[in-house]
Amino acid sequence: MTRRAFTIVEVLAALGLLTMLVGLMTSTMASMTHRSAWVHDRSERQLGASIAIDRLATALRTTMVEAPEAGAGIRGTESSITVLSRTSALRPGETPSDLASLTLRCDPSDRALDATWEDESHMLAHDAIARFRYHDGTAWRDTFDSRASGRLPGAVELSVWFTAPAEEQPANSAEPNQSDVADGEPAQPEYPERAPDRLRVIAVPDPAGEATP
Repeated sequence: MTRRAFTIVEVLAALGLLTMLVGLMTSTMASMTHRSAWVHDRSERQLGASIAIDRLATALRTTMVEAPEAGAGIRGTESSITVLSRTSALRPGETPSDLASLTLRCDPSDRALDATWEDESHMLAHDAIARFRYHDGTAWRDTFDSRASGRLPGAVELSVWFTAPAEEQPANSAEPNQSDVADGEPAQPEYPERAPDRLRVIAVPDPAGEATP
């Protein structure tokens, strides 16, 4: 009994099937790799936002209206905030000594949340937009200066939106529209209309606190 050899049609069909299987496996692996990278990137940005929230909450717990020769205890805008706080733990009979400065900033055009503490700068989250707001006891404000106001805000709000990487942004979204810029002034930041990915409202202890001696 003679064995029948494969015909050219059968060989081509087998090669086509094998090619389809390899392509499907490659596509699946690429999709899994992309998903893993996305999850890792998202986790890093979530961690950066958590560090910003924790640092801000810690600084606000021991801030003051103003400090001699150091200025306002809290000075902030929509895109940045600087907080002076006491660093030394107080024992009975001791008075506050050293002051620490924390600055959080996020330029919407850069899409990066940066922080400065202990004279060192850190990028906490890339492809992110952050907004700060300040409650003066009656309403939320976009700016606040505790020295000028003579008091601390009742609360500080930090909202963070995670955005798509810059290369995935529309070409006309990377730079502000020239019609929005007048007399050399930068365009006003535009924040996403959707709910923020991270939102924290931090109450400020003793909002009527006095200046530190």
